Parts: sequence; structure tokens; C-alpha cells
Amino acid sequence: MSRYSNDEWTLVDTLGYGPFIQQLLGLIEKAQPPFSIGIYGGWGTGKTSIMRQLFFRTGGRISSVLLPLSEDPVEEHLDPRTIERITEFRGNNTKMRAVWFNPWQHQFDNDPIIGLLHEIRENFDLFSQVGEEAKKLADVSVRGGLDILSSIINKLTTAKVDPGKLEQYGEKYEAKQFAVKSSSQRFRLLFEKAIEKLLGGKDGEQKTLVVYIDDLDRCTDTNTIKLIEGIKLYLATSNCVFVFGMDQVNVLRALEHHQIHKDYLDKLFQSIIRIPLSKKYPALIREIVGDYFPDVYTDGLTRLLNGILEKNPRKVKNFLNSFRSYWELLNLSTDDRADQPQLRIEIAALFHYLRIYCEPVFTVLERHPDYIAALSNVCQSNPPDQNVERLFYEYLRNPIIESTVPASDDETEELVPEGRLSKEDLEYMKDISPRYESLDYFKTIFVESYRNTIADYDQETLNRYLGVIDHA
Repeated sequence: MSRYSNDEWTLVDTLGYGPFIQQLLGLIEKAQPPFSIGIYGGWGTGKTSIMRQLFFRTGGRISSVLLPLSEDPVEEHLDPRTIERITEFRGNNTKMRAVWFNPWQHQFDNDPIIGLLHEIRENFDLFSQVGEEAKKLADVSVRGGLDILSSIINKLTTAKVDPGKLEQYGEKYEAKQFAVKSSSQRFRLLFEKAIEKLLGGKDGEQKTLVVYIDDLDRCTDTNTIKLIEGIKLYLATSNCVFVFGMDQVNVLRALEHHQIHKDYLDKLFQSIIRIPLSKKYPALIREIVGDYFPDVYTDGLTRLLNGILEKNPRKVKNFLNSFRSYWELLNLSTDDRADQPQLRIEIAALFHYLRIYCEPVFTVLERHPDYIAALSNVCQSNPPDQNVERLFYEYLRNPIIESTVPASDDETEELVPEGRLSKEDLEYMKDISPRYESLDYFKTIFVESYRNTIADYDQETLNRYLGVIDHA
């Protein structure tokens, strides 16, 4: 039996982003540094996988990649086909060197720029290749008295220094702090010179360091602003191109939180590219469905899931992972009666959609399966004429909510959404949000399935589809 799909980045281009990646590669190669590129896409849309392909195509090394919570080189975890693909991507690229930085893993640092400098230093073995100038570069990055004080305390605590030598340590730090001028211009020139030496260009040969910054939108608002402003102020040099992967909505929120106008992004990024919508999701779904459910009619289930699921690789994998467990549980029967009807996987997928994306509706059905007719009525956009239909109508009309609260003591009216979008925002979101497109498709298919099949189910069968434990 196949293993469950994880959410790690992949170099397998199932969604057909090859031409898009080639376009981005051309932009990076032709960019005149200093240059910053913003790759926009919501969470789970495949930004990391796209950026990883670019990373290896622009000189990124396999050995520079570490798996989360692991100190082992990634070669020990990747299959030979992936390593072969990375080697093919790298080709004969000698004019670029790539560094990968995930600020989310450094979000508790006082200054994310320091973490970025450490990442660059580790990639190039900075101390051994550049010597004393690199040491000054690293020390200058520790800006401000609080950061210096924190570092001194940490060193003194871990090294268990003799208290009588505190004054000597203070003098040493003071000397280092003033060894290089603290102006941003001097820092930038020093950084540029260090990178120039690290890249090793000869006889006027222009080489470029490409820095990939992923998961910027997962950082705190403060660290998001610190990092992008720090790069603009200190690291924007004539030999560096920065590629940011982020969710625009979260970055705009960070700007708003710091009272910075959204047009500031135009100053930070010289090019903003949005990940295009792929029409090849059926291929991704069919591949997973074929692995997970080898005994079912693949085309029918693929067509259904392609309609009810958002076009988001992470959400597709998450849904299918949980649905696989759900389906296996449904088929673990404690009653081997021959007359027990066989469950249909497409119907089970519809109920699982309710479980995952319309939990308040599913919660009511778990307790009152007979309200399934009310749900069908609401899915046809008929005016609700009873309390439970009003609940279903309100939730299915506007499922994007901030919180849910009980409406009354009546368990059939529980979990009424609160804080929903305004009518104007709702109409706008319905036009642009894939969630509403998927929801409308679900309603259509559910009504059709209810008329053809579900309406004839007895309560025992409905309980099986709902996963209710209903046996002695």
C-alpha cells in the first residue's frame, strides 16, 4: 500500500509550471543587480517547489539544504531520482551562486538580517575564505546596544567567564564595534566587497549571488518589515539578486500594522510575479487517487474532487490524506451481514467535504441525519423555512468566518457563524475566491446525488457515511 503524501517541496512538475519557471529564470539571469523579485502566491500554492527549482538552476548546492529538525545533509534523505534531477538543473551554471534562507526559522531572533548573514557565511565558509574582513562584516551586523549586550551576556553565561575579567570583555566588544563604520553605506560597500571575493570573479567577469527568501509571510509583522527594509538598506549591492516567496495579503497586513503605505512594495521589489493558476490539477488528483484507492473508478472520483477542491496543492493533499483514513475507517465493518449495502466512494467524498470545510453543518447532520433533506433544499437555493435550514443557508452562503458561537440551547441551531464578511465584501469574494467556486460545484453535485441516491438511504446507512459509531 502506498504511503501518505507529505507537504514537502518537490521537483516533480505535475502542475505544468515548467514554462513559468523558465520565465522566472530568464528574469533572474537578465536582472541588473541590485534587484529584488517578489513571487506572490497564497499558502500551499507551490511557491517553495517553484523556488527550489530556481534555486538549483541558479547554482544552489544540494549540501546547502537541510531538512527541518535535521542536521543531516539532504542527500541522505532524497531519492536518487531527485538528486539526479537537481544535478540536471544545475548544468554548467558558473556565473551564479544561490543561497536559501527561511526567516520563519529565525523569527525569534532580534534581527533577521543577522540570521541571513549567518546563512550566507555558512554557505560560503565565510571565515576561511575571506578572513578578517568577513569577521568584521558579521560583527557589524549586530546593530544596537541591546543586541550587543545580549550577545555578551550569552557568551559570558555559556563560557563561565571569571567575573574579574568582565571589564576586559567589555573593552574587547567596544573595540570591535568601532572597527568598522556603522553607516549603511559603509556596511553595504563592505558586504559587496565580501560577496565579490566569495563569488571569485576574475578579469571583470560579472557573477551574481541569488538569495532566495521563503516563507516571509509566516514571520511576525515586525520581523517581516525588519528583513525587507534591512535588505534594502544594507544588502542591496551590485552583485546580489533577492527572490522573495510570500503571500501578498500577509505582507500587506504587516505594512498596514507598521503604518506603511502598500505602494512601498513597489520600492522594495523591482518585479512582482504572481503564480498563475494551473489547469492540470486533475493530473495531480488522479495520481494520488490512483495510489490511495487502486480499486475504485479513478476518473469519476478525480472529476468530483477536481470540482469540489480548491486549486491548491497543499489543500488537495491534506483532503486526500484525511479522506483516505476516513474511507478505510468506514470500511472497517463490525457487522459482516451480506445485505449491508456497499458504500460509494463519491458519496463518502461529499460527506467528507462537509466534515472538513463545513463543520457546523456536518456537526448537525451527525446528530440528526434526517436533516439531510433540509441540506439538499438549501443547496438548491430555496428559501429556508425552518431553523435548521436557516443555519445551513447562513453558513453555506458565507463560509468565510472568524469565529462561531452557539445560537441557542437548541442543538440544531448551534455554531451559527459570527463576524462574517459584509454583503459587499461577500459579493466581491464570490467573484474571485476559488472557495466559493468549489462550494457552488459541491452544492450542484450534492443535490444531484441526493435525488439519485442519498434520499433513499435509511438512517443506518447515513450513519455509516457520517462515521457515526452506531453498533453494540
